[in-house]
Amino acid sequence: MKDRTTTEKVPKLGAKIKLTILLILVMVVALFQGTVRPMDLEPLAVIDPEGKRLLLFDCSEDKFFLAFQEGDGATVFGSDRLSDPLQLTDSPRELAVSGGRLWVLNAGDGLQTLTPFDAGLDMDAATEYTQFFLAPLGSEEQCAFSSSGELYIAVQEGYFTTYYPEDETGVESSLDCIDYLAVSPGGWIYSYSNQTLCRWKSGQEEGMERYSCLSPVKLLGDEAFVDESGSVCLLKEGEIVPVLNGAAVDPNFCWGGEEGFYLSDGNSTVWKYSWEGEQEEACAVNGRVIAVAGPYILTMENGMLQVLEGVFSPIEEVPSPPATVEPAPTTDPIPTVEPEPSTDPTPTDEPTEEPSPSAGPSLEPSPTPDDEQPNPDILANAREPRIDGNFLMLPSGSTLTQVRELCGPEPVLVYTDGEALVTGGKMKTGMMVENSITGQRLQIAIFGDCDGSGQVDREDVLLAQRCFLGATTFRTQAHWEAADVDNDGELRLVDLLLIVRLAEKDDNL
Repeated sequence: MKDRTTTEKVPKLGAKIKLTILLILVMVVALFQGTVRPMDLEPLAVIDPEGKRLLLFDCSEDKFFLAFQEGDGATVFGSDRLSDPLQLTDSPRELAVSGGRLWVLNAGDGLQTLTPFDAGLDMDAATEYTQFFLAPLGSEEQCAFSSSGELYIAVQEGYFTTYYPEDETGVESSLDCIDYLAVSPGGWIYSYSNQTLCRWKSGQEEGMERYSCLSPVKLLGDEAFVDESGSVCLLKEGEIVPVLNGAAVDPNFCWGGEEGFYLSDGNSTVWKYSWEGEQEEACAVNGRVIAVAGPYILTMENGMLQVLEGVFSPIEEVPSPPATVEPAPTTDPIPTVEPEPSTDPTPTDEPTEEPSPSAGPSLEPSPTPDDEQPNPDILANAREPRIDGNFLMLPSGSTLTQVRELCGPEPVLVYTDGEALVTGGKMKTGMMVENSITGQRLQIAIFGDCDGSGQVDREDVLLAQRCFLGATTFRTQAHWEAADVDNDGELRLVDLLLIVRLAEKDDNL
């Protein structure tokens, strides 16, 4: 374990480093001016999350549905039934939202039932439309279904079969080795087989479209999806066009419709994008975003889950700073920025005494002597993954595959800080790695990723700067570890400079 009380001498700041500090301060001013202000929205529903596991949050035709697993059963909320949710005695095998309805697939004793519910969740009315399937359904099989009543079953190393209501035999497909299976709201079947994405309408397999690409992890409407690298991809004129390439999008925070898609970084802001990849509108909320379903936002605030209907403003009203700032040579004194009011002691530029040993790291800035420069090896070390106590330290851009290789040979699972299973994409600060055999857990900290977005950019510089000044604090210990780039147990000016350099290397500054 590293000694958290050890202090290192920091080399003298040369002219280039002083200009970098000036860049930080200019960015801080610009970012404060361009911050999206949170809105106090009246929640549509407030839910106690204790004992619940999120199963679904989705919307269709301006109706949203929210489902949780509780013990052996499930609780379902509809936009027309929030105060008295539907209680299901059995946890559903699959849930999907399509055609303004919630479709619930239950499986047991070799019999599958597919039941559609409207937003009022009327059990009596839904039972009239329940469809029965006699197809066997094992625990390892993937299944999907459409709003027209077909049931699709796939075994990864075996076969793909389409079943129709009350059909005992089904129709087998030529596909095998299915890694992904889903049905879009418009009835397109998406299957990823032998490193090829296949797409067709039910009963029209002869007209199947094939694309060479990464596997989808979530569909965004009929023509788009998030792939396993976290990129948003659009099917356009027979080709796959990247909309947000290499963006490390978390599928839980992305939802697509006809006019565009909604995206959040899991903090407190949701953006609306066009299918050309342009940010058009934004909505900031109080609390932390858990999931997005069109204009509806599921947040966690004060230990409670809340369903909100976002109010989005044109992006021109909430401008962001320019992608790059070219500082001009200057000999003028470096300007200072007054921190926001805080109950914490306000740091000053006066030298402080050497800290005494303590159980945890100090967030107070340490003095930076003017006669030293940052060790060039520190930045190289921030590119090397390592296990440090209860933390898995990773460079930005690390993927789920790399984590599995690093923590192998035993199998591991990765969860978001909201305990949702991660199936692909880039790693983010705050995620959790769990050894499937021993149950041991490590929290992920990405060097420089202070806000948990999965990349190092100007937002991380801003957050680290504000914590350095005492205006705010990091959300968790993992986020603090990510900011302590030089690994000395303190947040200092040298860490801010290193985060800037990491952002520059990632082309995010």
